[in-house]
Amino acid sequence: ALAAMREIVEATDFNDPEAAHQQMDEAGRAKAEELGMKLGPFLGPVRMAITGSKVSPPLMESMLVLGKDATLKRIARAITFLG
Repeated sequence: ALAAMREIVEATDFNDPEAAHQQMDEAGRAKAEELGMKLGPFLGPVRMAITGSKVSPPLMESMLVLGKDATLKRIARAITFLG
């Protein structure tokens, strides 16, 4: 899920927050479905990587507030940590 979300974030233009939110949401739902997962479990590891918590403010908005670079760094750190 982390690698898939990294690809989604990399492909997203953060300059238009509303469009970015929609793009990441739709792509995340599609990827979760492709992997045979529900959205919550798919986004769980991403939520932990971004916020450090299983419970957080809305994830897409959190990533937009952080910005693309910081979001990608947190996802990369989680991928490295988890192996």
